[in-house]
Amino acid sequence: MLNCLVLGQVQLLMKIRPGLLIEMLVKMKRRPKPRWVKNLALKRIITLFKLAEENKYSHPERARRYIELARKISKKYTVKIPSKLKKKFCKNCNTFFTAENVKIRKIRRKNALLIVCLTCNKKTLRRAN
Repeated sequence: MLNCLVLGQVQLLMKIRPGLLIEMLVKMKRRPKPRWVKNLALKRIITLFKLAEENKYSHPERARRYIELARKISKKYTVKIPSKLKKKFCKNCNTFFTAENVKIRKIRRKNALLIVCLTCNKKTLRRAN
């Protein structure tokens, strides 16, 4: 009943002023997330990475899921994943890097590291510090 009423009001508005609905949609802005929500999201991301590191050998699929959840939280709340944590997983398949599933080569000309994920064969070039 309520949906029909709202739909009827929208149709009435469209008859009176056709461009009003478009103007209203354009003016609507999303409010930025409060700082405490972003801090909570960052703590959750760090906790998920700790759990992934604990489970990387015993349960690699669980570790992958933890990283996937951390990345979803990062996107939803627009929080950057700390750079130290970003270097620990593959951005393509969310696999936590261990000695068995990653190959690292140093490229001297470019002063960079070539990181190859052996799970998905994704090659990533990263600056050597």
